[in-house]
Amino acid sequence: MLSGVYVDADKIDKAVAVLRTLVKSEPDNPTYNNDLGYIMADHDMNLDEAEKLVRKALEEDKKQRLKEGKIKPEDYKDNAAYLDSLGWVLFKKKDYKEAKKYLLQALEQPEGMHTEIYDHLAETYLALDDKAEAVKAWKKAVEVAGESKREQAKKVEIEKKLKTNQ
Repeated sequence: MLSGVYVDADKIDKAVAVLRTLVKSEPDNPTYNNDLGYIMADHDMNLDEAEKLVRKALEEDKKQRLKEGKIKPEDYKDNAAYLDSLGWVLFKKKDYKEAKKYLLQALEQPEGMHTEIYDHLAETYLALDDKAEAVKAWKKAVEVAGESKREQAKKVEIEKKLKTNQ
């Protein structure tokens, strides 16, 4: 929670420091690994390390969820938020085709129907010179926006992108 407060206050170095401490204390915690990797990628910080952290989050999440026995291995699906993080890291690394693959996987899950994931996909389509698909993704992002302050702010940002790109 503290790292989120720092991100909202645009104190990214402090958010990263908090998460580094948490990852050091619990190196196999998927949430800590994902959050650190995502924040680093979102702010163009050490993208190779960010990718390793997010991939570890996916791996550890899978191990933990299968170990709990609540899901059969054949029914397992990766965490949509972590797939989004990996897609965003790959986007930042300019590996747009791979980014698109992971972002589409995230959107296949009900919890993946999220404004930010659609925005990431739209940005990826735009980077791949597919403006029509980018516009579709942004329209969907606006459609699924929640009522939270953060979601509404993201919606306004996306509506500006739509005006610029239609």
